[in-house]
Amino acid sequence: MFSRCFVRAAGAIVGSCVVAGVAHAQWAITNLPPLAGDDQCEARTMSSDGLVSAGVSYSAVNPSRPVRWSSTGAVTALQIPAGYTLGTVRGLSSDGAIAVGEVDSATVVMPIKWNAAGTAQLLTLLAGCNMGYATGVSLDGTVTTGVCLSDDPITGLQKYHPVIWGSTGLVAEFPIPAGNYGGVTYGRNNTGGMVVGSVYNSTDFINKAVRWLTPGTPQLLAVASTSGNSEAIATSADGGVTLGYSELGSFMFPVWWNATGSLDFMPSLDPASTFGSRPYALSWDGNYAVGRSWDTDGVSKAVRWNTHGNTIERLPLAAGAQDSRAFGVSGNGGAVVGWMRRTDGTRYAVKWAPPACPADINGDHTVSGADLGLMLAAWGTTGASVPSDLNHDGVVGGADLGLLLAAWGACP
Repeated sequence: MFSRCFVRAAGAIVGSCVVAGVAHAQWAITNLPPLAGDDQCEARTMSSDGLVSAGVSYSAVNPSRPVRWSSTGAVTALQIPAGYTLGTVRGLSSDGAIAVGEVDSATVVMPIKWNAAGTAQLLTLLAGCNMGYATGVSLDGTVTTGVCLSDDPITGLQKYHPVIWGSTGLVAEFPIPAGNYGGVTYGRNNTGGMVVGSVYNSTDFINKAVRWLTPGTPQLLAVASTSGNSEAIATSADGGVTLGYSELGSFMFPVWWNATGSLDFMPSLDPASTFGSRPYALSWDGNYAVGRSWDTDGVSKAVRWNTHGNTIERLPLAAGAQDSRAFGVSGNGGAVVGWMRRTDGTRYAVKWAPPACPADINGDHTVSGADLGLMLAAWGTTGASVPSDLNHDGVVGGADLGLLLAAWGACP
């Protein structure tokens, strides 16, 4: 039997976690606006520097349009080429200047790349493919991950081809492990020596997490159960952490793999829930992941995980919101974007960010003896969501004391 916080396989514990689902009191929430004429929007990704976000804007009468938010929160529409009616952004370069995603017409979906001015460039498809989409982009904006789709004349099924596009726009396909039918790439490390994604098994018809190592050799990754879907969706800049999920029945385990491919499990807000958690993004330093987790009230909430500390933190809901999801995270894990849903069902994009003065633990705009007293009272406390844990390493200790003393005095 599986425990969803201590995971067992063949009688041995293969993963453990700490559930600490309290929202950090110091997170600040900023609403990101839709385009003029729209009443809904969703942030789907964030630049590594944490300044730029991107996603979609829409309304009951307007289709989903790709947008980018600047560091000031101003929203700009990205170009949709003639013949296409809607689109979305799925990835941003480190400074947010390059965006990738897809655009749709009535009959086809195409991978696309936008430059700093918002001008669109349709990406080339593999020979024999008729559509595709882009899932992510490298820090420098030159390499794009994604998938091309073709119609298999023998089976009549749609086949997925895992691909990357280079700086010149040329597309290269990654090999599929024997016994599998197709696949998709979701992310790559900073050097390009590792690409991660999933492949579709042609025998049991489930997705399997995979990573490709230079020069493209596929490696199936360890999973919670061979009978459930799994995907690798992101990797850190150095390739030392790969983020994904692995299903057992209806329960989705959020997981990460280390450089050797060993599997570790991250917690869910409610280990007894039916559905578990779904991660969506990983910080470039590999220390933080964000996504959604089903809470004890049966509602999905935006969360942030500390991957190495195996802790989970519920991101706060704004007044009037009933649920939320987190889709993007900055390179150091300090800022998060996603969306919240109002009680009337409409969605709006949000950004969660720490305060400008995190050492001001009691919120009086001054770092002083009162904050020092709160830190000393929490000394040695472990887990997520502890305000005195200033460096977010999962424990209140000497490193946090050093940060507090360095910030002593009035907050900026």
